[in-house]
Amino acid sequence: MTAERVLGWIHIAMALLMLPLAGVFGLWFAPILAAGPVWLVGIGVRFLRTKSEAWTLARMTHLFVGPAVIILGVYGLFAANWGPRSAAEGGGPFTTFGIYPLTLALGLGALSAVTLVLSWREGRAERS
Repeated sequence: MTAERVLGWIHIAMALLMLPLAGVFGLWFAPILAAGPVWLVGIGVRFLRTKSEAWTLARMTHLFVGPAVIILGVYGLFAANWGPRSAAEGGGPFTTFGIYPLTLALGLGALSAVTLVLSWREGRAERS
C-alpha cells in the first residue's frame, strides 16, 4: 500500500471522527463546522484517486490547519484543567468539553505533521 492510499484513508477516518464536533454546537453552527470534515474527505478521495494535485492541496490545507490545532489544544488544556475546579463548586462539564478538543488536536496535529513531512519529501522527489 502506497503512502498516498494510507494518507487518503487516514484523512477520511479523521474526517469521520471530526463530524461529532459539528453537532456539539447545535444546528446553527453545524453546517459551518462540517465544512472541515467534508474538505478532509475530499483530500482523502484525491489521494486515493490521483496523485498529482493531492500533495499540493494537502500541503496548503495542513499549513492552514496548524493554527486551528494549536487553538483546539490550548482550549482543551484550559477546559480540562478547569474541570476539577468546576466540579468542586457544584458541577459543570468542563472536563468533558476539554477532552474531546484535546484529543482531536492531538490526532489532527499528528495527521498534519505527517502529511506536511511527506508532502515536503514528495515535492523534493518531483524536483529531482
